[in-house]
Amino acid sequence: MSDRALKAIAVAIWLNGAIFFAVDFTLGGDAVNGKRFGGHYYVGSHLRYTEVSFPVYLYSYVHLVVTAIGAVGFILIARRLQQRSR
Repeated sequence: MSDRALKAIAVAIWLNGAIFFAVDFTLGGDAVNGKRFGGHYYVGSHLRYTEVSFPVYLYSYVHLVVTAIGAVGFILIARRLQQRSR
């Protein structure tokens, strides 16, 4: 894969991470740090919880997983680009 393509993917991964943190801040947390209790769904951050609908809870969970996988991809891309520049 070309350097240009790898850099474009890295930018997309970075933007996804930035969007995740913006949504996390707006919602008041994420589903992984949240909880489900009695048919209610909460996103959480620093032991503070905000009730959300199930679709928002699910979105938060999936987006966190995708962002975590993207972070690994970002590191691998950065390493590959660094090795090529030597």
